Amino acid sequence: TASPTRSGERRRRREIIGKTSIISGAETIRDSTTPQHAATEWMIEEDPRQLDPTDPQFDQRYALATVVFATDDSRGWKLCGPEAGGSDCPEEEERFLSGSSECEWYGVICDPLDIVTKVDLRDNGLGGELVPEFKVMPSLVSINLSSNRISSE
Repeated sequence: TASPTRSGERRRRREIIGKTSIISGAETIRDSTTPQHAATEWMIEEDPRQLDPTDPQFDQRYALATVVFATDDSRGWKLCGPEAGGSDCPEEEERFLSGSSECEWYGVICDPLDIVTKVDLRDNGLGGELVPEFKVMPSLVSINLSSNRISSE
């Protein structure tokens, strides 16, 4: 029989894929070439916070991770890209995809309940497509991606 840890990991994987499939569509999550698939795998395998999909911050963390994977593999970021040493960052906890709360990531503003209200990544060297996952952040009132190379579908 499977160890309790392995069965717990499989259950968590199924739950996260189920949740991100609701947000982005099952076909999109299954397609290994999409930023949504990459963000799902990051949430499962690499995210230091290892959030449960029922956590109130799960959806917004997934949405912001999708932004990272949709923007030119992140190496073009001027400030606080996910690659340590790939871009300057005043504090390591501000780096995207760090173990910090996404509310501490560069350009992400949250309310006192740690709900994302603004994203300001203007003039940060980003390229790629605008992802629809921003829609899962109902308190998001402002997105500034000006002076980047971001297009919409």
